[in-house]
Amino acid sequence: MRFCIILLCIFLISCREQSLTSQTDLQAELEYEIFSQLGEGAFWNYETKEFFWVDIIQKRVHIYNPETGTDRYFETPSPVGMVVPASQGRAVIALEDGIYMLDTTSGAIEPLSDIEKDMPENRFNDGKCDPLGNLWVGSMHYPQNKPNASLYRVSPDGSAKRMIDSVTISNGIVW
Repeated sequence: MRFCIILLCIFLISCREQSLTSQTDLQAELEYEIFSQLGEGAFWNYETKEFFWVDIIQKRVHIYNPETGTDRYFETPSPVGMVVPASQGRAVIALEDGIYMLDTTSGAIEPLSDIEKDMPENRFNDGKCDPLGNLWVGSMHYPQNKPNASLYRVSPDGSAKRMIDSVTISNGIVW
């Protein structure tokens, strides 16, 4: 399956390189072709000028650098639902059983919060950070037939608070 989110990245890169005064002349061009099984969680890191995304099924966190034209990825031990850059060389990721910090140089993963670790019918799906540095992340019920998931606010220190319960699938959290 072609990874559709990359088209958004291509368009954004094209817009960045063209004058915004001539929007009628904008054309999308293929920047990088890559295949994924379930690519989601697109995030443009304006500080490093890199495009972060995940392949949930292949258990990979990708970081694409348009300047070099390279995509590097890190394997995760379970399905990865989202990635958000945290600081230089670090990103927050949501895996099946909790929230983790990923070292984007070495690939090392360390736990941040183990919310829902005892809920094997759920996995974390989507999330983004608010302006205060809190991660708002939602879980989903694998069979998607019961409202057993929740939306959480996870503080930078890893403490978590359930904000909404009785969710089937949390998706599309964008600021």
